[in-house]
Amino acid sequence: MRRGGAAGSGEGPWATVGTQVGSQAREGKFLFVRVLPWLQLLARQEDFQRSGIGVARRVSATVGGADVVLPSGRTRFLANFASRKTGFPRQKRNSVIGQVQVRF
Repeated sequence: MRRGGAAGSGEGPWATVGTQVGSQAREGKFLFVRVLPWLQLLARQEDFQRSGIGVARRVSATVGGADVVLPSGRTRFLANFASRKTGFPRQKRNSVIGQVQVRF
């Protein structure tokens, strides 16, 4: 079982890219791109498994979505599509998640 790991990311004015390897049996990659000052797209892929428990507890996920911030900066709309594969045999589940966040 791996106990160590490493993570790294790079950030610029329009994009953030990163990766995480081996930290507590979790590996993943992510990408956030600010298309416009008020629109951010995201993509993330993760694989999580605890070898002591076996493949029955393995979870793989792919997520894509968008965040829209209104000009006031106090209201945000988030929409994500998540595709997850879990267990043994691998079962795939898809979901769409929508959220409104308001800061008072």
